[in-house]
Amino acid sequence: MIVNGEVFGYDKSAKALKELGQDLGRSFISLSVQEARNLAMELGSSTFPIGMKPADGLKLKSAIRADIMRLFPSIDDGALGAARIYALLESKNPKAAKAFWSAHKAGDREEMENVLMKRMVGVPRRINRKAHKAARTGPYGRVNGNAIPSALVNNRARENYIKKIQKRGGMAKAGWLAAAKGLGGRVRHGGGRSGGTRERFPAWVRKAGARRKLGRASVALSGSKVQITLTNSVRHIDDALLWTLQSNAENRAWLRFNNAMQKSMYFQSRKAQRRLKIS
Repeated sequence: MIVNGEVFGYDKSAKALKELGQDLGRSFISLSVQEARNLAMELGSSTFPIGMKPADGLKLKSAIRADIMRLFPSIDDGALGAARIYALLESKNPKAAKAFWSAHKAGDREEMENVLMKRMVGVPRRINRKAHKAARTGPYGRVNGNAIPSALVNNRARENYIKKIQKRGGMAKAGWLAAAKGLGGRVRHGGGRSGGTRERFPAWVRKAGARRKLGRASVALSGSKVQITLTNSVRHIDDALLWTLQSNAENRAWLRFNNAMQKSMYFQSRKAQRRLKIS
């Protein structure tokens, strides 16, 4: 986010103008930083999964589980798992795939296991994290629905992997939290002159970003200009945040900043007028 602006005063008194300019300058900087924090909060909310409520965290966990089960099927997954195993076998060993599917249609679990034990040449049997990352080519960094399974795995080992990845769910959002923290102060949305509700990044996002450098912020001052940059360093952030949602969030932030600055100018001008009357 880049915020540019100039400060204008009144010409009734040089002293009052100087004081007004100083007050507005401080207000301009503080409001710029405050609204940048608000923008980071809004960008976090707009990043997949959209929203900041506990239910949104549960939705993300469900998506992670579905993606991993799609990519790493187990014989314990029922009919859907059998179909995925068949697709995996067909790409590696068509004869084994045919034998497995015949056993599945006959409801012969023992024969299904025998096929998998004896005719699994060339079929991976372990979860490969690199394969998981490579398969995340769908919308919002998800695994495509038509992705070919990568390995046939043990259900218990897969469950441990799912829980591990779920703990990292929300990293794309956590990148905006890290950027907001880089500006200092309390990270929440709203309050003060900008209005809005006082939202916070939820616990499931904070946990995802714990002990990781996922974002940063910089503030550059030049005369009456303040330039603020928020950076989200998460690899898949471009997939997790639609450009239209980002643009809308930036436009709303700019409008809130202008409204807050106008209120500040009004209050500071009233204060300057009172100083003139006293002098």
